[in-house]
Parts: sequence; C-alpha cells; structure tokens
Amino acid sequence: MATEGEPTSAIEKSKYLNRMDEAYGALCMHISPELLFHISSCKTPNEVWTTMKGLFGKQDEMKGHMLEVELLCLDPRSFDNIQDFFTRYKDLLLQLKGCGVDKSKEEK
Repeated sequence: MATEGEPTSAIEKSKYLNRMDEAYGALCMHISPELLFHISSCKTPNEVWTTMKGLFGKQDEMKGHMLEVELLCLDPRSFDNIQDFFTRYKDLLLQLKGCGVDKSKEEK
C-alpha cells in the first residue's frame, strides 16, 4: 500500500485513501488490543506491517540451538522401537525448519 505513489486527481486520490484505510483497518482488526500501542504512530499499512514483522517475525535462534543439540543427542537405544526414533527425528527436523534451520541441505 505505501509502495505506490499517491495519485494527483481527486477521484483517484479518494480511492487510494479508501484502500489505505481498508488495509490499515484489516491489519488492526487482527492485532490484539494490548499490542496496538506498538503501531499507534504508524501512518500507512506498510509501516504497520514492517513494525509487526520487526517485533514478531524474528527467528527463534535459541530454540533452534536447543533443538539441534537434542537432535545430535538422539540415541536409538532410548526408544522402544526404531519407528519411535524416526518419528522423533522427523519431528525435530520439522521444528528446526520452523526456526529457520534447514538440516536437509547441510554439508557433511
């Protein structure tokens, strides 16, 4: 929304401002009232999006490190059967991918 230039004609400017209001309202409707103070100074929907992404879009690096350690410490002998071991292994890989760590492309 804030990436396009503001039109000069009155009709187009009115449509542009309506779209900006709709986008801003749609973003604010989905944000908890307790968190609205973070975006109170934002003027455009793009600013709202950038602010929220900066606050909540970060990868959880510490969780990623903890999951990597858990993956490295997996011991097949501690599971009842090999199926449980592989299930846990795949689960850890999915959680790591969610943290931004992709183990499938790592060199050995």
